[in-house]
Amino acid sequence: MSLELSFLTVSVHGDIRHFSDAVAVVLTEKIYEQENPREKIPLPNVAPDKVQIELERTGCFGTCPSYHVIIRGDGRVTYKGSGFLDVTGAHDYQIAQDDVSRLVESLRIKDIWSLRSSYAAQVTDLPTYSITVSMGDKSHRLADYAGESVGMPHTVSEYEDEIDRAARSSMWLHLSKEAVNHLEAEHFRFHSQEGAALLLRSVADDDAHDDQAMLRLIELGAPISGTKRSNNDWLGVRGRFAPRRRTFRLDPLSGAAQNAPPPIRRIGVKSLAPSLLGHRNPRALPSVPTHSPRRAHCRPLLLCQHAAFLPVSPGDMSSGIRHLRQSVVT
Repeated sequence: MSLELSFLTVSVHGDIRHFSDAVAVVLTEKIYEQENPREKIPLPNVAPDKVQIELERTGCFGTCPSYHVIIRGDGRVTYKGSGFLDVTGAHDYQIAQDDVSRLVESLRIKDIWSLRSSYAAQVTDLPTYSITVSMGDKSHRLADYAGESVGMPHTVSEYEDEIDRAARSSMWLHLSKEAVNHLEAEHFRFHSQEGAALLLRSVADDDAHDDQAMLRLIELGAPISGTKRSNNDWLGVRGRFAPRRRTFRLDPLSGAAQNAPPPIRRIGVKSLAPSLLGHRNPRALPSVPTHSPRRAHCRPLLLCQHAAFLPVSPGDMSSGIRHLRQSVVT
């Protein structure tokens, strides 16, 4: 539908307010029809330990995160991260059984058990979201490929998000302190190349805001000397790895004033190819010239002589990561 509105804009100069002429605005909203189930199929009643709810989100022709979460009736959760996210691999942890009970009740209220197994639009390059519910020896799988545009009820999208919230998927997609704590409990080898890759992905992730979690990775031994390319490392999707030695300032400066920047020190690290960060939000990082004409003004992750990277002082953890993403100190 289209709706035309008129309103007044206001500009303020000192104490005088001037009202400009009305401005026409056209709002366009897409409204999709929702398909009702052909018949109502009651959700089976089973014991909590016979319940299993899964959500899988696949990749797309872009940077869609690819992962799979499995929630069991006793609260055990398995997360499996594949690509375009911070924490990869399989990780097991526990959530409250009440959270699982709420998911089952929401499943019943939304009547997802009665919906058909696939809602697929005739388009390409989008991710597929799949819900699989197992109630004892019965199961129902629903595949959502831009499903709302072909009649899938909006409640399915809501339920997908409910599964994510119950499983706390976001802590793995965008590194958080909670995820680091889980990795510690698993005896994750932070000092390995895998630890270096995890640090690199989380720093490159413009949606990761837990700077203390990134600092904790370094405290636990995550190398800041770059990584080797692997088949499932999304950092190499749009660029070749080209290790280069660069210097970053990280350690305390003597006699820093109370309001001075966080203490830093100098350390050598390897940076990566300048085309590396085309994967996420290129505008989030500064553009600098490179030696290759074809790569001129590509946006790098660690391509500069000196940059504020991670502060050691616990008083101000936010500025270090922000500097890495937003500024280059020459």
